[in-house]
Amino acid sequence: MREIKFSLVSLFFCSLVYLAHFTCASKFITIFMFFKKLKDIGRNTLKIIHCADLHLDSSLTSNFNAGQTKERKLELINSFERLLRYADENLVDAVIIAGDLFDKPIVSKTTKNIVLDGITRLKDIDFYYLKGNHDEFNSLDQLRNLPENLHLFNNEWQTYTAFSSDYYDITISGKELTSRDSNLDLEDLELEASDFNIVCLHGQLTGYESKKDDINIPLNGLVGKNIDYLALGHIHKESVGEIDSRGIYAYSGALEGRGFDELGEKGFILLNIDEENHSFTHEFIPFAKRTLEEVWVDITDAYTSLDVIELATEAINEANIPESSLIKLVLVGEVLVEADINENVIKRHFENDFFYVKIVNDSRFKLNISDYAHEESLKGEFVRLIATDKELSNKDKMQIINIGIKALTNDLGKQDYEIN
Repeated sequence: MREIKFSLVSLFFCSLVYLAHFTCASKFITIFMFFKKLKDIGRNTLKIIHCADLHLDSSLTSNFNAGQTKERKLELINSFERLLRYADENLVDAVIIAGDLFDKPIVSKTTKNIVLDGITRLKDIDFYYLKGNHDEFNSLDQLRNLPENLHLFNNEWQTYTAFSSDYYDITISGKELTSRDSNLDLEDLELEASDFNIVCLHGQLTGYESKKDDINIPLNGLVGKNIDYLALGHIHKESVGEIDSRGIYAYSGALEGRGFDELGEKGFILLNIDEENHSFTHEFIPFAKRTLEEVWVDITDAYTSLDVIELATEAINEANIPESSLIKLVLVGEVLVEADINENVIKRHFENDFFYVKIVNDSRFKLNISDYAHEESLKGEFVRLIATDKELSNKDKMQIINIGIKALTNDLGKQDYEIN
């Protein structure tokens, strides 16, 4: 922390000396930044950014075309650069990266250089980087001449004394959990009760729905360990909860959303630690260049593509979706069999307004069995045959009729037919 303390006289004298060197209007901006720095001198508040899951060098090929993929990859890198600029301009003292800074073991030279050069330039800010499941095999820790202000963790508990104040130490501890070693070894984590203790981990807290290959972190094992703030990575949505009467845990979420399982605002958490009373506040800072949004559109009784476009426009306006967003339109409801709804036409219309558009058609055709009771056609015979089969469940009938109607009508659409 910047701990230089000035008396009012010294501060005034330094201001006069500094200003004496600047007499032209073109340097007012520099003078302004100087006073901004002076304002922070002697403060008793420590600022720490907690971020995670940046996934730099992510392939991003599942949804986008080549141009969108290139643009979005550059935006992920740019968000890291903007994070560094935010830290510098807001006099942040430390940045914790709680895993998955990179998306894969092999990282491009450009990406690696941007990360290392950016950290090196901010000599007044300490960076604490703990690898996650996506970047556990990257070779960043094997490089020579790493920035002095970049602090790494490994597969054993490591505690850094990040800042020493007049009152106590502020520590940052962490242990990298990997596919080869997921044992927390909590008996080895010893934290002083008098200190302000931050712990960094990357994994799935017990109590969350976990995937088969998730590395689990038992929350009950952290109770009573003198943790004030548990900085977590792996879950891409921001969330905060209680560890015990002393501390809280927090997932900062991803810095940028990459798929439609990562909807809404993305960003980081800013901690403000008050040295004097051993307390802190935390604030989620929305930071993503673009957000991913999902809008459900009821197209019941829509007959044409233009009908659907009108309904979707109303839903989008009501949800107040920014035009820079990536948007998924989920079409629901019941439409007539004779309806002519072309998803490509709908998609093309909204592509003029949004960075990326995805259409998911979950609507169903209206299909009443009674309509086919006396129809003398192959379609009528088929519907009656399946509808009266007592060995089939209603769900199976719906699926079979859906496939059959599509075949008989040259694939009218991708919707399911609901039997009434």
